[in-house]
Amino acid sequence: MIKNKKWLFGFLAIIVVVVAMCIWSSLDKITQCTLIYGKNICNFYAMMDIANNNPSISDFDKMMDLCRDMSDVPKKDGCFEYVAQTIAPININKAKEACDEIKGFEGVKSREICYSRILQAMVEKIAFYENGKQEIIDLKSEEGKGIASLLTRKLHE
Repeated sequence: MIKNKKWLFGFLAIIVVVVAMCIWSSLDKITQCTLIYGKNICNFYAMMDIANNNPSISDFDKMMDLCRDMSDVPKKDGCFEYVAQTIAPININKAKEACDEIKGFEGVKSREICYSRILQAMVEKIAFYENGKQEIIDLKSEEGKGIASLLTRKLHE
């Protein structure tokens, strides 16, 4: 009788494992990720995957939906900022739309910083030419940030 019970429990354990593996393999990657790591992390990495694979305007809505679906935490603001920086070279208005979604949780991210970063993303390099010599301006310096901001505004005007 005891041998039969051990055999029965072993058999049931194998069936449970096989069923669990079948159910797990039937889930999509996002659901699997969410079950292991949580929705916020999975949405952020799904958005980054889209952003890092030549995003287009049509991808903008997908990226924004992934960010909006996150819980209200600083990572959510970071998600919107990443979208804004990614889409800025393609469409500055869409980038501003992404910055507008930033709530500023715990003062980690802000809309103003986001706007500044998308303007800088528009300018890759600033070079001045004088008497045949080229001078590259450091975009991280205060002078470089100011010039990049001015040039970007003028470009959009």
